[in-house]
Amino acid sequence: MKYEENKYAALEEELWPELQNKKRNWKKILKPVGLIGLGLLCFLGGCIYVKASLPGQSEASLKFDAVLDMMENKWYYADQVDDLEQTLVDNALLGLTYSDIDLHTNYIPNSYAQQYQSSVDATSVGIGVSYYTGSEFVVTRVYKNSPAEIGGLQKGDVIIAVDGQSVDANDKSLVLSDLVMGEEGSEVVITVKRGEEVLDFTCIRGLFSASAYGEIIDQNVGYLAISDFGITTAQDARLYLDDMIKAGVTKLMIDLRGDSGGYITTLQAMASLFIPENKLVIYTQDKDGNRNDIYTIGDNYTQFNEFVILVDGQSASASEGFTITMKENLDNVTIIGTTTYGKGSMQDSYSLLDGSILKLTTGKWFSPNGINVDGIGIEPDIAVDSHPVLTMTIYEYDETSGHTMDTVSQQNGVIQAMLDYLDYPVNRMDGYFDQSTQDALTQYCKDNDISYSDSYDQTIYDALFDDVMYESKFDTLKDTVYQKGLELLHE
Repeated sequence: MKYEENKYAALEEELWPELQNKKRNWKKILKPVGLIGLGLLCFLGGCIYVKASLPGQSEASLKFDAVLDMMENKWYYADQVDDLEQTLVDNALLGLTYSDIDLHTNYIPNSYAQQYQSSVDATSVGIGVSYYTGSEFVVTRVYKNSPAEIGGLQKGDVIIAVDGQSVDANDKSLVLSDLVMGEEGSEVVITVKRGEEVLDFTCIRGLFSASAYGEIIDQNVGYLAISDFGITTAQDARLYLDDMIKAGVTKLMIDLRGDSGGYITTLQAMASLFIPENKLVIYTQDKDGNRNDIYTIGDNYTQFNEFVILVDGQSASASEGFTITMKENLDNVTIIGTTTYGKGSMQDSYSLLDGSILKLTTGKWFSPNGINVDGIGIEPDIAVDSHPVLTMTIYEYDETSGHTMDTVSQQNGVIQAMLDYLDYPVNRMDGYFDQSTQDALTQYCKDNDISYSDSYDQTIYDALFDDVMYESKFDTLKDTVYQKGLELLHE
């Protein structure tokens, strides 16, 4: 099994690339912005600085330069810090951009800038699959026109080797994406089990996006999942929507759960897929009250006559903008799930001279009807909670926690939630290990040929986690929000 540090992998699909640290950016504006001048100052008596002779330099700038100079030249630990000046400046700018009133303004050092930009763009070089990491590496999604699809991989394939190197999902040190990702245009051979067959597929690594995925559920209903409003999301969504249109699909479920946002231009493009041309998508307003209206453009898919949008507490920023503009512009939209995050601000990204990035809140956005969701979110039309195990933090097994009757621990609560999700009924999920927990564990272990007496161990904990992960990816019947959307579209 693959773990994150100090906790199990989140109950979400792992992507190639493993898109982490999703940023709620609305616009990307690259402007050359110079860093604060870093000229060294002269010191007298160790505590009084002399103003530099730079015309127009402020007291604040002088103070910064003075502290930087002292840290570089007098700090006892200076010799123990690699790239001292850059480290000090980065730390200073991280502090400068921190604010309790604005959590979305951030300084991104040069060392993280590329990772940040890739996460915002939601693109990377790889083969284009999502996979489940449990006892096996099981392919959960093959993205349209991706190297994996072209190469022949299918949903449900179990990856057992990469370029002839066997891979074991139980090896905690193994990061599968490290083996699969590589230079654009290079070959990688993926060996899979498909039923009883062992097959090799050669894929040519290429640039792909995992921000959109679609399926035809039945003759009338299609499913479109949007995980990010990345640079190519609308374009990618069209690939799936075109297939749905050809198949005669007239109703669409759009899944925005876990989507933390992206580009304002992508919001505009996504809204334009479904809302008639020249309709107001959102408008933005800067600190001086200047307003900018954003309208739909181009042709839309008029064949869809009913929409269900799935949201949760992690649906934020651009995904909230898309949800509310769909609701206000169309008569056939129902929102299902839980209240969204509530991010009604927008950020511009400024590229600094050394390649670092300043992500700066520059305004707020409003729905066509003038609603700003900041700190409030969007209430669903139909409230449906997911099972607790799908949203809770599942920590790594702790051998020091309680594992037996009448003990209380967070870990026991996780055990109870996992058992309940797998249809082994328990009376509580508060962490108190009662008789119902004991009975459910006993039955689970019996059904899965796992040795169990009166105390669970890591083997049982891992087995439960693997089964929850698997069913969360392949058993839509357990997805209460999805099922409610499906029920509504089938009425």
